[in-house]
Amino acid sequence: MTLNLSAGVGKFSCTFVGPVKSSLVYRFSGVVRSIIQLLILGFVMTVLAHGGEPVREIRHSPDKKYLVAWFDQDVGEPLRDMRSVVLCASDDSAPLFSFVSNPRYTDAAWNASSNLCIIADAPDNGGPVIWLLRMNEKGDWQPEVLDPFASLSKEFYDIPDRASLFRPSLLKIEWLSETKVRFRGYCNLGTYFMTVDTTMPGKAAEVEKLSDKLLRE
Repeated sequence: MTLNLSAGVGKFSCTFVGPVKSSLVYRFSGVVRSIIQLLILGFVMTVLAHGGEPVREIRHSPDKKYLVAWFDQDVGEPLRDMRSVVLCASDDSAPLFSFVSNPRYTDAAWNASSNLCIIADAPDNGGPVIWLLRMNEKGDWQPEVLDPFASLSKEFYDIPDRASLFRPSLLKIEWLSETKVRFRGYCNLGTYFMTVDTTMPGKAAEVEKLSDKLLRE
């Protein structure tokens, strides 16, 4: 997950995966790094444990063993408002997967078996980053990045003399079965259903056009 900062701090990526396998990539000053660490670890430990502000949304897994939560915090200049997104166990607020973003658009949806979760986040108008979190046989959560808009993006950029950038947005995430997830979204080309089979990594989404226009319903 990459976020552009406006005050010359640069870019950073922040990802935590599982209690054992972790990766942290930071490309900014040590002071800002400390702020982000405190933001994620400190606020996750206290806010989720006590259920108070500034949690914005919580999506519990159907079996109630896990949750995805996101909350905003003003960390002061030059960063101002930032959003932390975290997957954790319901009885342990230590992050199993987390990242930091802008407080703009975030959503999450679980399959019925609670072993697959979609987290979508759009920090700017460049489109959403969509994570598929999959629980493996050892009980660890492994992330994959999905791009249901990939074929639509290619179609758009194949248009001769196009005068704009591709602008995808999500409207809804819906699990159709244990392994198939459907996204309702829109872009420069219209409004679409995009269905992804999570048992076939790398396969393009099945795309169904709903309208040439944006349909918010």
